Amino acid sequence: MKHKLKNRKGFSLLETMLALAILSVVTLPAYMALISGYKLFDRETKYQSAISDVQIFNEEVNTRVRVAGFKDTEHINTTARLDQIEGLRNTAPRNPTNILRISDTFYYLNDRALYRYKDSTEYKMFENVLSFVIEKPEDGQMLTLKVTVEVNGRQETIKTSFRQY
Repeated sequence: MKHKLKNRKGFSLLETMLALAILSVVTLPAYMALISGYKLFDRETKYQSAISDVQIFNEEVNTRVRVAGFKDTEHINTTARLDQIEGLRNTAPRNPTNILRISDTFYYLNDRALYRYKDSTEYKMFENVLSFVIEKPEDGQMLTLKVTVEVNGRQETIKTSFRQY
């Protein structure tokens, strides 16, 4: 029997299968943690991207309001078709929920996406927008913009106020 064991080379099929089973039991939790971390990173990246889009939009509105002035800024809270609003006659008919006009630029919400329309060009700024509200008090000294977005089931409302100088 001693002579047979010394001449034996390699592993048996049973030993190889047992080693493979132990290796898979050890590496499976690490693989699952890696995949879970990747999904979490992807969700957070999408969320931060949406928040960044809203902040960029707020800065754009802030700049346009300061250049155009509060008197040339109008919030149209209507469900009218865009082709019925002065300055938007040549666009495709849509049913937006809110429209913000700053000088010759229009911003509107349609199908959970925020659009900008200027110089006969429509541009989709970003998606997953639940609401887009502009408040202009009677005294006209401040304009408040609230944009609510939803990403991966999380809702975030970004509120920005612009004072007239």
